[in-house]
Amino acid sequence: YAIVHGGDALVWDTHISPEHAALIRRTLVDAGTQSIRVALSHWHADHVAGNAVFADCEIIANGLTVRALQDNRAKLEMGNPPIKPLVLPTRSFDDALRLQVGAITVDLLQFDIHSRDGTVALLPERRLLLAGDTLEDPVTYVAEPDRLEQHLVDLDRLSRLPVDRILPSHRSEEHT
Repeated sequence: YAIVHGGDALVWDTHISPEHAALIRRTLVDAGTQSIRVALSHWHADHVAGNAVFADCEIIANGLTVRALQDNRAKLEMGNPPIKPLVLPTRSFDDALRLQVGAITVDLLQFDIHSRDGTVALLPERRLLLAGDTLEDPVTYVAEPDRLEQHLVDLDRLSRLPVDRILPSHRSEEHT
């Protein structure tokens, strides 16, 4: 996803490949976007593979995502396919960060769902949630079963957000 208003854009994850990320960037630039930032939902390869395409942009992630990327750098860079170079975030936050994308408010909120370093993007005025992998169609996927207790606590906390629509990263169009 990309949140766009005026000349500003916030890209939600850099996707599954540099080629995919380059298409997204080209589309944004061709549409007149002048300022691009990136927010990462978590450290998994299918969400950060295109970071290098946005290396000249601000890349935002929570502190746990930054640490997970640092700790797993060799694994990601030597993976199949390799994510090399792995470009790390340039800005980090803990718990929550409010951003403005043009006139659109975006709250990045940290959750321990799917993986301990999860982040969701809440657009409060639109009551819209970009869920990353915290929610998948039709259920949540537990990538770290040893943290199930915290996962359930944060699912309850997530359920209390003021949203009318949820867009997960992996979904079926008929369920969104």
